[in-house]
Amino acid sequence: MSYAALTRNRRSATNHSYVLTFCAHDRRPIFIEANAATQIIHAMHRSTRLGYCHSLAWVVMPNHVHWLLTLADGSKLSSLMAATKGNASRGLQANAGLRLPIWQPGYYEHQIRADEDLRQQARYLIANPLRAGLVSRVVDYPYWWAIWASPPHGPMAGSIAAESLIER
Repeated sequence: MSYAALTRNRRSATNHSYVLTFCAHDRRPIFIEANAATQIIHAMHRSTRLGYCHSLAWVVMPNHVHWLLTLADGSKLSSLMAATKGNASRGLQANAGLRLPIWQPGYYEHQIRADEDLRQQARYLIANPLRAGLVSRVVDYPYWWAIWASPPHGPMAGSIAAESLIER
């Protein structure tokens, strides 16, 4: 599907949740390196700290990123993505030695409907490394995070164990 077709009916609804997917240029597996994955993670955290969104879950795959978030008041998806990709690009160039272009143009978004379960979306998202055959247990993949998971994959010590977030 062309980028123009993806953006045809795009709108940013503040305080609504989305799954965003954005890819490396030519789907190159540049995020398989720890330093590169870390730069993406820092960029997502920065966008959250700046108040563009509230991160709920994310996974950095070797050639793309999935991010479940709630868009903050006054934010637009396009601004969030421009800030995140721009910040990540600067970090990837400076700290991982990557050259432009880093990103495939655009991104895909899915607005979560009221009847969709955010935890179920997070489960699906962070199980990507398992489905891709990168690990045999999702907890072994280092580049994912969910607000409902226990450390190191989430902030909630003593709540849900990371593996319980994933359906068996």
